Amino acid sequence: MYDDEVCGQWGWSRQPVGLDELDELRCLLLACQPVVLSEGSDRLMWSIDKENGFSVRSMKSEIEDLGNTGVNFVLEWNNWVPKKVVIHAWRVEMERIPVMVQLVKRGVMVTSAICPISEEDLESAEHLVVSCQFAQSVWCIISSWCKISPFFAFSVKDLSECHRFYQLLKRKAKAFNAVCLTMVWCLWQNALVY
Repeated sequence: MYDDEVCGQWGWSRQPVGLDELDELRCLLLACQPVVLSEGSDRLMWSIDKENGFSVRSMKSEIEDLGNTGVNFVLEWNNWVPKKVVIHAWRVEMERIPVMVQLVKRGVMVTSAICPISEEDLESAEHLVVSCQFAQSVWCIISSWCKISPFFAFSVKDLSECHRFYQLLKRKAKAFNAVCLTMVWCLWQNALVY
């Protein structure tokens, strides 16, 4: 549209006929009415930054303004275990693994969101590796095997940081952390069997 008039000519292969086609044409013309064309070059604009247009910086700023994107917890990297195990523990801490609760949130049809191992609570990532009775018994065995006093974790974060609470030498602390990260992986693999 230019100066409130349609520019150019319609190149119909056939003229619109029937009430449906004429109604669609009317809707198209109404949708095009607020469009104003100018002689200048095109420029990408968006409502966030009308003055400068779109930029990655303005998008990042907008995302940060929408909510707290600050990281509250940073998982300590341990190069004694495979990368996939550390990344998996990080995803577990963020509740970003496909457990029943997450699947239900995404609209996946599941028979039950109850943990198939303990049959007590909803199967969330935290339940699977921390609060499930099976997981708690595994952590008790791990503490005995590592010759440390039993520990009780209340979250995945506690599991990934428990090596700091014992008076262990640096290498033993790293080894204990590697065992904990690997056990988080193994508990997940065990849940897949069910």
